[in-house]
Amino acid sequence: KYLSNGEFLSIAEDTTWFRQNFIGVVFQSFHLFPRLQAWQNVAIPLKLDRCERFTIDSSQRRAAANTEMGRLGLAKDRFDRRPVHLSGGERQRVAVARALVKGPSLLLADEPTGNLDVENKQNLIDMLGELARQGTAVVMVTHDEEYIRGHADRIIRLQDGEIVSEERLTQTNGAVARDETNAPDQSTQVAEDKSENHESDPTHESSKVKDPSGEQEAAPLESTEPTATAVMESGEVSADEAEPQAGELIKSAPATSTNDTTAERSPAEAVRPGGARQVWNKVKGIQLPGCSQRLFDLAAFAIRDARESSVSLVSNVVAILFGTVLTVLLIALLTGTDRFIEEMMRRVPGIDAVHTWVDYSTGETPITDEEFETLQKWPNATATVPNIQQFCTFYLRETRPTVVTLVSAEAKDPEVQRLNAVDGTLDIDPGGWEIVLPESVAAEIDNFNPQGLVGKEVTLQLQRYERADTPQEAKPSQTEKFPVQVVGIVSDSPKDRVYGSLNMVRFIRDFSTGRSDYLPDQKGTIDVSQISERTKYEGVRIHFSDPLAAESANSDMRSELGSRYEYYWAGAEMQYLRDVQVVAFIVMVGIGLITITAGSISIFNTLRASVARKTSEIGILRALGVTRGDIFVIYLSQSLIVGFLAASFGILVAWLIAPRLNAAVTQKWENLGEVFALTGGLFALTGLSVFGVFAVVLAICMLAAVIPSWLAAQKTPMDALRLPTE
Repeated sequence: KYLSNGEFLSIAEDTTWFRQNFIGVVFQSFHLFPRLQAWQNVAIPLKLDRCERFTIDSSQRRAAANTEMGRLGLAKDRFDRRPVHLSGGERQRVAVARALVKGPSLLLADEPTGNLDVENKQNLIDMLGELARQGTAVVMVTHDEEYIRGHADRIIRLQDGEIVSEERLTQTNGAVARDETNAPDQSTQVAEDKSENHESDPTHESSKVKDPSGEQEAAPLESTEPTATAVMESGEVSADEAEPQAGELIKSAPATSTNDTTAERSPAEAVRPGGARQVWNKVKGIQLPGCSQRLFDLAAFAIRDARESSVSLVSNVVAILFGTVLTVLLIALLTGTDRFIEEMMRRVPGIDAVHTWVDYSTGETPITDEEFETLQKWPNATATVPNIQQFCTFYLRETRPTVVTLVSAEAKDPEVQRLNAVDGTLDIDPGGWEIVLPESVAAEIDNFNPQGLVGKEVTLQLQRYERADTPQEAKPSQTEKFPVQVVGIVSDSPKDRVYGSLNMVRFIRDFSTGRSDYLPDQKGTIDVSQISERTKYEGVRIHFSDPLAAESANSDMRSELGSRYEYYWAGAEMQYLRDVQVVAFIVMVGIGLITITAGSISIFNTLRASVARKTSEIGILRALGVTRGDIFVIYLSQSLIVGFLAASFGILVAWLIAPRLNAAVTQKWENLGEVFALTGGLFALTGLSVFGVFAVVLAICMLAAVIPSWLAAQKTPMDALRLPTE
């Protein structure tokens, strides 16, 4: 526990605040981050939001860091140097400045003189002594007892992890008064936090040293050489004035430099931006739950960290980029083929209709009026037309007869309306004697002026044949001729079909098959009641709103109406393409995802190696007060950065390649150019597919980094600092 404004507070209940404010740590080997400049190393604590001197403004952080380094005697031209360009003494000053910049009440120094020469040792000890006189309590572990006697208030000697003696000193005008005992002063011990996961062995309480973070105990010291722990007590609270009870620490007011005014100002007081600057500051101020630093700062740290392993970074990006390009192009191909199939299916004659009929050869009875009404009321049906077909002969001049397939049609017949009219109309009177010709048939009837047939009459020649043993022996027993008016010409029709008035086609069917001897009157009026039952609804064509509705109805009719009817849906001939497309989708996208996953495995291995290699750096950050959430986000961000770069460049490459592939395909199949133009090409990039691939790449990269990031976040200062730094 520690005492703050007369209130005892538990360290374990708020370890983050304790690290970020109460304690400053100076490590034996400096533990500066090599990729950061001196001032950036010092300013790290000011990025932590629980720090009392936290500021979002980097200029304020820099000013505070420079002030602290200047107060410790570091030359200004060293502020922007990286640690590799600093001497040992300069690096030690930077390390001390980093510990002091947040204004801690207690400074812990772990053998800070161990790597220094005699002159720098004395300079550092003098500096720590001056800090103690200015109000910062200093606890230092050292083997150089002779250097500290002129500044220390208490010296506690350890051997093999046990306290062997304690000495109190009184510093008076350079004279040192001694008060030595062999028993440790229990009032100076820090109580263990019982809420920690680990528990101390009560029989070896004195042989363990508590981690200042309150998280984990350090192992007993292995050295058999006596080690001195020097305590330089704060000038504001003397041992006589405020002696704490056992298990307590005194929280004194943070020491504040007279020159460091920017560190005490809040971001709102220091910077009052407007417009774009204000928006930018809001973006920089985004903070994730469980993190003590802003997301912007964590991402910047992750980028600097990733740049140290540039080879691994590039290899990971290239691997995932290749998978992204492949996946985007494959999805674009599947999207394009899907559109292509839909467009081609729209062009299939009767793709939106289901044809049904009864097979008279099996003894089935004709379709009744009631059954026809049932089909008319079928869900999503837009039109129901009796579908009768018959071969017959038309001519303008008897010397040029043309045999055609004549199909029955009604007014506003959907199958006729979808045709491309060249001349005339597509509306056929179902009770009249009217036909619509395709251009090819019109040219056979009148090769001189095919379109001139519109509005004219052509002759319909009907012949009834007697039964014969062979077709060659069959001779017409009856021939009839009727005038038929051409009301329209279309550019083409399915299989060059000619569409005619419904009742006319019914009569032709009856006459040609011998089902009825009935003939129209001289005005050409056809009595529908004279049409045979077999011919009336010999077939039925049911149109739906779209091909998908027709496909569904085709399936439902088979299950609900049973085997009495025969069924035909034109789209069934192309349905196999859908099946092939599904298989292709699974295979192709699977290949792309496997490639991306292989790249993510590389990220996993890279991050895992990075965590093992940089355990010491993680420990430094944890000791400085960086939270587990910060560490997790830093390593997770590295993977997301790789995924973002790979996905962005991969999508860009695919976007550049797709038009060239489309041009090559169109040139290869010129006859399908119109279809490709309507569908956007065989490789069709869509915003949804691009966003989907981008999101999947980021998700895979994030999943690959979860375990290494979690392992990094579990590191504690003591675990990490047992390992040597790089």
